Order: sequence, then C-alpha cells, then structure tokens
Amino acid sequence: MAKRQAFTLIELLVVITIIAILAFVAISSYGVAGQRARLDVGVDTLVTVLRQQQGLVKSGKVGTENELRCYGLVFETEDPYVQYVDAEYVSVDQNRADYCKVSDAEFRDYPELGNLLLLEIDKDGKSASEMVVMFKPPFGNLVFGRLNDVNAPSSQDREIKIGIGLESGGDPGYLMINLASGLIERIYE
Repeated sequence: MAKRQAFTLIELLVVITIIAILAFVAISSYGVAGQRARLDVGVDTLVTVLRQQQGLVKSGKVGTENELRCYGLVFETEDPYVQYVDAEYVSVDQNRADYCKVSDAEFRDYPELGNLLLLEIDKDGKSASEMVVMFKPPFGNLVFGRLNDVNAPSSQDREIKIGIGLESGGDPGYLMINLASGLIERIYE
C-alpha cells in the first residue's frame, strides 16, 4: 500500500487564519468605501439641488399669487440642518430695489441630507455658523448672507465653501460656490 500525503492540522489552521484575515480586511475596506460613496452622493446631491434652485428662478417659476420668487437653501452648523427657502422677490419698494424678502420666506426641510451632517461653512477663509444662499429673478443671480441680511456679493467676496460629513466621522466632502460667477461645484481636498 502506498502512503497517503495529507496536510497537518497546523498547516490547515495557518491557511484558515490567513483566509480569515484577508476576508476581514476586504469586508472592512468595503464598508469604508460604501461610507465614502454615500458622502460623495450627498455632496453631489447638494450641488444638484442648488443648481436646481437656480434653474427654478431662471425658468420664471412664480408663487401662488403669480409673483416672482427667490429660491435657495439655508445652512446652519450650530444645530446642523439644511432647509429649502422660498421668498418673495421685490423689484422695487419704498426703501430698496431688487431684493429677496427673506423676512416672510417659507422654509421646508431638506430630507436628502439623510445621515450626513453639515460640518462647516467657510466664506473667504472665515468660519460662519449660518448661511443663506439664494437666487433671484430673472437671471438667477446669487445672493447670500445671514437670514436677516441677504445681499448680492461685493467685489471683495470670493467663495463659500460648505463641508458635509458622515455621522460616523471621517474626511468631509466639500462644495464650493464662486460668488463672482455663481458657479456651484464639488471640490476635492
């Protein structure tokens, strides 16, 4: 009779341990990739929603009383939230001309943020806790500021950078709004 070749118990345990370690590494890196993908989708969705708000203004969408409206988003970092804002556009009144009447604005929740958090708002290198970004008729010109003070950008204003992150932590994703051109884009850091 010929002698049969077989693996020893030690050899089998070493192979099983190596397979388990490789499986653990693969599964954990898949989880990180999935979280990063959710963050990427969240930032891209926010960019798309801002562009959509600008598009509503450019399309001439009017309110229930056939008045022109300003559309945009409100960002708040202290109690992190994002909301849609819809305000009356005033072409001329006794004190001002060409502005969005934010004092009487309508606000709606922004459910698309899901399990993402608004982490930071940065305007020209300075941190802000609140930012309103709106577009006014008829050309979708950008106006921004705090809820009680929304204005068109001045020549010194350059950009607003907004950071979005996962509840579980990790590196944030960013979107940038160029205040001179009105360009809204995702940026990679």
